[in-house]
Amino acid sequence: MTRLACCLALVLLLANAVAASAPEPAAISSVGAEAYALAVGTPPEPLLGSPRLVLPPEGGALVETSAGLDVMTGGGLTTADQLAATLEGTVRTDGGAVTSTATVGFVELFDGVVRATNILVVATSTREGGRASSVGSTSFGSLLVAGLSYPNPRPNERVELPNLGFVVLNEQLVGGDGIETSSTVVRALRLRVTEPNVQDVPPGTEFVVASAASGIPEVAAVTAVVPAPLASDSSLPSVAISTRAPIDTTIDQGGGVEPLDFDNGDNDGGDNDNDASDADNGGTTTTAGGSSGGSQRVVVTVVVVVATPTTPTPTATPSRGATATRTATPTPRR
Repeated sequence: MTRLACCLALVLLLANAVAASAPEPAAISSVGAEAYALAVGTPPEPLLGSPRLVLPPEGGALVETSAGLDVMTGGGLTTADQLAATLEGTVRTDGGAVTSTATVGFVELFDGVVRATNILVVATSTREGGRASSVGSTSFGSLLVAGLSYPNPRPNERVELPNLGFVVLNEQLVGGDGIETSSTVVRALRLRVTEPNVQDVPPGTEFVVASAASGIPEVAAVTAVVPAPLASDSSLPSVAISTRAPIDTTIDQGGGVEPLDFDNGDNDGGDNDNDASDADNGGTTTTAGGSSGGSQRVVVTVVVVVATPTTPTPTATPSRGATATRTATPTPRR
């Protein structure tokens, strides 16, 4: 046997030894998923009457429906109709997937400071072929924040709201090692009150609209997804937050929100919480979406599905860093 042949044989023996000693990926024993439509409080808690489901570790099938709810929150009355939530799933030891989806037909917060329609958030986690991954997405039929349109907000896009706080659009968090564990949390809107305001909503109160979470073997997402750098845009129009007379609120600073009987007069809704971009309470009182007589109707559907995929889902690589921020120029007081 030549020296070259001996070397090749030795390399093959070493490669086989390494492959034989490599540990097998741990079997999947559980998956995690959660979805809800609306949450308010400090910290935010899903509203009574709004669909909220948590998948058991072993999977299964769950359905929740609600005829509707009427709740006084910061900024006015939130009304919701046609609420539903569904969970389905199985757990396999050699791989699996979990998908969580939440939808909201319409929501309006703080007299139209935030107004959105046809909201959809999706969170998916999979493990196949020794790799775990998670992806998330958010879409809106329409979205106005302080009069500005945000049809396709980037992950964790923050809009500052002077004299109120900030709102984070398309909030996405990820976690896991990408091998045996992976998870993601996606929220369409998260608004956090940080300043005293005309609605007397306590600073620290948060509003979350449409939240979906998934994970293998559980949900443990804490790192914010970082979008691409934001190009400067000097063409943003001037806007201002509505400064209507204060209204009564019944927010429990411990996190609860109390349903009220109400008159079908004015209808304004409260909204979500995290990082945000802007609007200004200058002299002009421009409202996003406005307000009209009669109750606004909110259609909310939450669906969570767990299934085993036929093909692997591409791995989403989590990244760390600051969130994207966009700020509108306030209109001078005349």
